[in-house]
Amino acid sequence: MKKNPSFSFKWATILFNYKDYQIKYRNGMWNSVEEIWVNDELKHRQASWKWRTQNSVELSNGETLNFDFGYEKIKGKRFSIKGPALSLYVKSGENEIFRLEPKNEIIGWKGLLACLIIGFLFGFFVLPLIFV
Repeated sequence: MKKNPSFSFKWATILFNYKDYQIKYRNGMWNSVEEIWVNDELKHRQASWKWRTQNSVELSNGETLNFDFGYEKIKGKRFSIKGPALSLYVKSGENEIFRLEPKNEIIGWKGLLACLIIGFLFGFFVLPLIFV
């Protein structure tokens, strides 16, 4: 099984197995689409710009899985540039069957500093060419 989450240009993908089911949760990197696949069958597709979403999917055995997906901020720690803060919690009734918690935040102080420098350079060199 791949490392969770895995990232491509288009999707952030989270894979896990539950009983005899392979479940794939995908969230668009450049759009608001989220998908839930069970055994390579699309069970849920939704567009949402919310920071957290809650969805339910019914399995073929009649069991319902509740998905809670979103972006989180780790409190009490400094920013880190190592990876996004995605979280996914999946429950069947009251039993939690899968948990993916963020290890790092999306942008750190080094990332913020890099963005400020790039913004300054862009503004200083490129904007005069556009507005002259």
